[in-house]
Amino acid sequence: MDASRLDVPSQKIRPPRLRRPGDSRPGGGVILALAGLFLVYLSFVSPTPEGLSVPDLKVADLPVAAPTLGTPGADEFYGSAQDAGAETFVGGAGDDFFEVAGGGGDRVFCGSGRDLVHADESDLVAGSCETVYRTAAPGKG
Repeated sequence: MDASRLDVPSQKIRPPRLRRPGDSRPGGGVILALAGLFLVYLSFVSPTPEGLSVPDLKVADLPVAAPTLGTPGADEFYGSAQDAGAETFVGGAGDDFFEVAGGGGDRVFCGSGRDLVHADESDLVAGSCETVYRTAAPGKG
């Protein structure tokens, strides 16, 4: 397998498009959930270094094994494709961004900091999340 290229279909994330994967803030991370598994890319510069691509990922429906945890810095969390099963995201101390709309009833728990969440009606978002944008759940609008 060529480590510089992943052959997976892209997953389009619905509006509002608040950030682009790969454009993490300095010291933050980009966390892409893969239906219970997760890939973490830590960036210490912004934008992503030239030649390094962080794609939107889509995988088969796998059971969720553990929550996806953030770091003390400013992280970005991206949920899996539609109907990939419920995922749990737990932010850290930084100003985190969560893009979970379109998945299967995800759960988001924000930490301290000023956090921003884009979720759909089927997602549970904790009161610790400062700014939440909601869209209709898949198939309902």
